Amino acid sequence: MPPPLAERQVSFSDGTKATVDQEAHDVVTFLSWASEPKMEERKRVGFGVMAFLILLSALLYLSYRRVWHGQH
Repeated sequence: MPPPLAERQVSFSDGTKATVDQEAHDVVTFLSWASEPKMEERKRVGFGVMAFLILLSALLYLSYRRVWHGQH
């Protein structure tokens, strides 16, 4: 059986050299995307949720300090 990847089997439109390492990297990147196509969207939403929670925590802490400042 011939090796699955060989140099210059693929031509890239942007001029990237078609080495075995580059082809292997492209295959791995595609398989990673194919396994989780919504990963980027999930990370973006997660970042927004974390920013919201940090902002909400800061506002709750400041309101707590204002309401309960002198009462022990």
